Amino acid sequence: MSSASVNEMAGAGGGIIAHIITYPLQTVNRAVGEEEEARERHHNTSTLFQLLQLIQMEGWGGLYSGLKPSLIATATSQVKSHFFVKSFYT
Repeated sequence: MSSASVNEMAGAGGGIIAHIITYPLQTVNRAVGEEEEARERHHNTSTLFQLLQLIQMEGWGGLYSGLKPSLIATATSQVKSHFFVKSFYT
């Protein structure tokens, strides 16, 4: 395997790991955005409240709903990014 291929795979792996770690926060952030009207009705829309509510309603798997297509997009983006960066510097 060439060093460029190893670098591309390492970059894609790093991007995927970072995405898996931060995806639950993105899920909760979307839930908070969807609950904009709740603020007007004086309901609690804090991030912690939304996180707990999501876990209660959908379980821990709910934090990762929709992860697969997002990972495919992240991996593709990371590989393209590393390929083009390496092509400019070699």
